Amino acid sequence: MILCKICDLPAMSKHIIMLFIKDANTQQVVYDIPVQATYGGNFISSNHNGQIILPRKTQVSEFSIVITPQIIPVFSILNNISHLQVPINQAASIYHIKLEVNSKNNLPEWRIKQITIPADRTIPLHTIVILAQPANFTMQTGVSAVLPSNQLILPSIYLHKPLLDTNLAVTLPNSRPFLSKIETAYTLTPYGYATIQTK
Repeated sequence: MILCKICDLPAMSKHIIMLFIKDANTQQVVYDIPVQATYGGNFISSNHNGQIILPRKTQVSEFSIVITPQIIPVFSILNNISHLQVPINQAASIYHIKLEVNSKNNLPEWRIKQITIPADRTIPLHTIVILAQPANFTMQTGVSAVLPSNQLILPSIYLHKPLLDTNLAVTLPNSRPFLSKIETAYTLTPYGYATIQTK
């Protein structure tokens, strides 16, 4: 696998969610293997810097990350996509990550835990789906430091072995026009009002 250094990465614009793909043994960024992901109706492949870059859809720094090779849409009565699901009997790993402030040193940190897949196999609203076999990737659970950046850099995902098949594992073209209506709430921050998307 070909690796690169984080310090060589170019600066990005604001309001971006960024996820690094790292080698599980060397902790270095992997940039020669394209990994497919989807979030909020957007589909993206990891770039030549080993990054998955997605537009941020919420001001809340709490996400689910699902690693599974395929997802399916569930349609509502009006033929909108109500939500996404992991197919029955298909392997999936689910992680919950939340940005919290450490009460001892007053510094932000990610809290990461692996959770079980819901009985109905529904993918929560603010979920980043990594389209790959869960046996190939993991996230380190527990506490992870927050990297200083103008972007929201999530805890890295770790690749355990080279991928043999990197074809897109989902047949959903641009799904944003078909997503069911999202309710928008407003909250007051030190910088003015911000929107929070909820279901």
